[in-house]
Amino acid sequence: MRILQRTLALFLVISSTIGCGAEQPTDGAPDSTPGNSASAPNAKRPDVPDIFVITADDLGWADVGFHGAKIGTETIDRMAKQGIVLETFYAAPVGQPTRAAILTGREPNKLGLVTPSEQYQLPRSPYNLPLLLRERNYRTIFLGKWNLGISNKRSHPMQHGFEHFYGNLHSQVGYNNHEYRNSMDWQRNRELANEKGYITSLVGLEAIELIHATPIETPMFTWVSFQAPHLPAEAPLTTLQLFGQIRDEQRRVYMAQVHILDFTIGKIVEALEESGRLDNCVIVFLSDNGGALNASAKNAPLRGGKRSCFEGGLRVPAVIWAPGRLEGEQVLTTAVTATDLYPTILSLAGIPIAEEAKVDGVDLWPLLKHGEPLQERDLCFAYSSGSHTVSAIRRGNWKLVRTAKLGEPTLRFLFDIAADPHEEQDLAPDNPDLVAELAKVLDAWIAENFANATHGKPVQGPKMTVPSEN
Repeated sequence: MRILQRTLALFLVISSTIGCGAEQPTDGAPDSTPGNSASAPNAKRPDVPDIFVITADDLGWADVGFHGAKIGTETIDRMAKQGIVLETFYAAPVGQPTRAAILTGREPNKLGLVTPSEQYQLPRSPYNLPLLLRERNYRTIFLGKWNLGISNKRSHPMQHGFEHFYGNLHSQVGYNNHEYRNSMDWQRNRELANEKGYITSLVGLEAIELIHATPIETPMFTWVSFQAPHLPAEAPLTTLQLFGQIRDEQRRVYMAQVHILDFTIGKIVEALEESGRLDNCVIVFLSDNGGALNASAKNAPLRGGKRSCFEGGLRVPAVIWAPGRLEGEQVLTTAVTATDLYPTILSLAGIPIAEEAKVDGVDLWPLLKHGEPLQERDLCFAYSSGSHTVSAIRRGNWKLVRTAKLGEPTLRFLFDIAADPHEEQDLAPDNPDLVAELAKVLDAWIAENFANATHGKPVQGPKMTVPSEN
């Protein structure tokens, strides 16, 4: 019965993407009328907020409406207008390290997560974010793409503190067949979920059900980790028809993926409103890295894209929306990073940060709430694919970028980001002493982080995607 209800709901959701004012279809969730104890807006709320982290995957800087896109991202744009746009939010050059940074508050290089790989997993720690939140009675939920370990019980999201998991473990699956390399990778908790449908919508429906099913007295920490618009390029025909005027087929599919992503986020927001949670909710939206140019993402006028340390690879669309806690219609230009989300979320939950957690990020709430400036700090980034290494350091308005390909000389670029945010004018030839100074700091950071890296256990990619008990 559950599968039948969800299949019907999915069909209605996908069909309704053509109409902007569509009603939310029934999805088998508990009744959300005021008399329902799970959703009643008048029930007593705890002092701590619900916290929702919503991540897109490989979303381009210029692929949201508040940065000028004409794709139809009404919900994301609403969050941007009513919340605070984090205009200089830096993620990692690829998604796996960004995910680790959010859960630990640490530089992901220290965790051995420098290069995205199915062979490494997030190290277990009593200080990982969901474990700490559970101690404060949060219901902890992870929905969508995990990408932080696949092989055994230790690598599973539920071993890191999430009570409920629904989605895929690998870096990508088919949007319709839910397969990774011809093997099913779609599960609810530790059981394969043989459910039909487009994964963006399935993840949204799961979120809606859980919002309505969770008693209002129970605070929720929910990470909705969408795969969209990451490859493979797949979208429902009904949504593709909205972009029939786009001649580039890959770009047309990409735009449809982003449109469904936004539509689904909108339905999640509706569920938060209906359940009485929205006014006591903090929602963080971001992309896990810069837009993937090979998938038709657009980052212009920023330079570069995913896997680079130019702005287009690191700087991502990001918004924080807290209707009952933060003044909206703000654009924050202070440079912040994914590591800062961990201490910020703990601060919201009233949880002190243990020294043993070795957190690298900083609590952003005083800045967001009261405008208190952050202390000056160097921001460093690095990524290596083996044959290609990129790194960067930003100090104030200065940014040094280095790229190195195996067997070729290292290229160095220096930019004044305040005067040249698009990184068009290389100032390195005119500032050799500054280049040397920044390079020295960057080299020391890389040496320290990589030397102390605690890699997850290397593993072989499994044929079955439900982790073993080993």
